[in-house]
Amino acid sequence: MEPWSGQDIRFRSDLKALDADPQLKPPVPSGREYLFEARRTFERLRLGSQVWNNQFDRMLPAAWRRLSLLHWTPVSVARRAAQLLVRGPATRVLDVGSGPGKFCLVGALATEGHFTGVEQRLHLVEFSKALVRLYDIPRVRFVCANAEDLDWSEFDAFYFYNPFYENVDPDKKIDEGVRLSPTLYGRYVTMVQERLAAAPPGTRVVTYHGMGGDLPRGYQRILQELHESGLLELWVRNPELKRTRFTKSHRRWKARR
Repeated sequence: MEPWSGQDIRFRSDLKALDADPQLKPPVPSGREYLFEARRTFERLRLGSQVWNNQFDRMLPAAWRRLSLLHWTPVSVARRAAQLLVRGPATRVLDVGSGPGKFCLVGALATEGHFTGVEQRLHLVEFSKALVRLYDIPRVRFVCANAEDLDWSEFDAFYFYNPFYENVDPDKKIDEGVRLSPTLYGRYVTMVQERLAAAPPGTRVVTYHGMGGDLPRGYQRILQELHESGLLELWVRNPELKRTRFTKSHRRWKARR
């Protein structure tokens, strides 16, 4: 039996919530079909089952689905990145540039960590929050703010999917909603380096396609894997490993003692 099948009472409740929340206007003709597919997708993520990227993206408005290949973390990458970052239920992860919330939503369902997404575009944040409310996603929150304005000491793990790149390549910008410039790119990268340099030993960082610059001294690359279109890398501040060497095996590089 498919997860959630036959739960019409819950669906009717969800449909009322959908009608009341303009941020969740279904990207498919049938609201009932949208809710069923979304619930099934989230349930499969909870169970650790395979979820294809286009299955998740069907929950997004059509205009945002077209941005997915370039700007939103693939589901398989989000799941793997979250598993690398989360060490237990006390782990608090910050996703810098969370977009419509894809990484944080997947991470919260795939691990027992706490996830915070920071994003400057209000419409993306409101959509993410609406998904959390409607589908009862645990241990995740979204903040509409500039990452510069957050207290990074609240977190012990960080995720970056090259979040500032649109500042130096206007053809790949998400929309016109925020100010972009090469100067801001340099400022944001420097800000990240300074915040990570001040983080305590044991801080974990995962980058996908990098974060725009080098990590500060004291961070050691523990793992490097090829996923989808780019490299997923795990860095740890002052890790216990004294020496790391990388071996290529199939599509994976891993650290060895």
